[in-house]
Amino acid sequence: MFLPIFERFTKTHEGSCLRVQIDSEQELWEKYEIDVVPTVLFFCYGSVVARLDGVPGEGLTEVQLQQFAKSNVK
Repeated sequence: MFLPIFERFTKTHEGSCLRVQIDSEQELWEKYEIDVVPTVLFFCYGSVVARLDGVPGEGLTEVQLQQFAKSNVK
C-alpha cells in the first residue's frame, strides 16, 4: 500500500529518494534494525539521521511521509 505513496513522493523529490527492496537481504534488516515494512530512513553523508517506521498491519500514510520529510530536510 505504501509503494504508490512513495512513488508519488519521489516525483516531487527527484534525485533525493531511493527505494531498496530488502525482502531477502537479512544483513540490511539487521544493519538498519528494520522490524517492519515500510521503514523510511533519512541519510546524511552516509549515516542514518532519522527514521520513520511503519505500523504493523497499517503501514505509513502520505501525511506521515510528508511530515517526516518536512521535519528532516533543511
